[in-house]
Amino acid sequence: MKKLLKEDRKGILPKAKINQANAKLVAPVYVEQDASGVVNEVFCKICGRTILGLVEVGEKRERLVGGVVERTVTVALHKLPLYVVLEIEMEDGSRHWSPACSVCAGEASGVLEEIYTADLARLAETGMDIEEIAKRKPKTFKLLQEG
Repeated sequence: MKKLLKEDRKGILPKAKINQANAKLVAPVYVEQDASGVVNEVFCKICGRTILGLVEVGEKRERLVGGVVERTVTVALHKLPLYVVLEIEMEDGSRHWSPACSVCAGEASGVLEEIYTADLARLAETGMDIEEIAKRKPKTFKLLQEG
């Protein structure tokens, strides 16, 4: 089920922008977290594909606890093969960086405002003061090479 952006607590993001992002993006809420706030997955806002995900790292461990085998695996959040970064240039010359997938990154020009709105909503959700940066307007973008 698609998760939708909500109005930020301070009301900085206009409801019309939030509604537009919800309508045009497949994954406007693009970060999946557990109850403790740990990020488990990040999705491309445009198409919803997973671009960052939990990957097993290190060894698997097993131990017997009260007659039950307990298996432990260490995981870390990693970039998946489709992960790319959009560098969005703003009308004032400043820049903003946003994750996307390589499959639909070329389509970003049609939804730059919505991508930026989703990012601002995410920043506000984490407690960042977005009042000043919310005034910026996206102009163009380029794809950054990941290494």
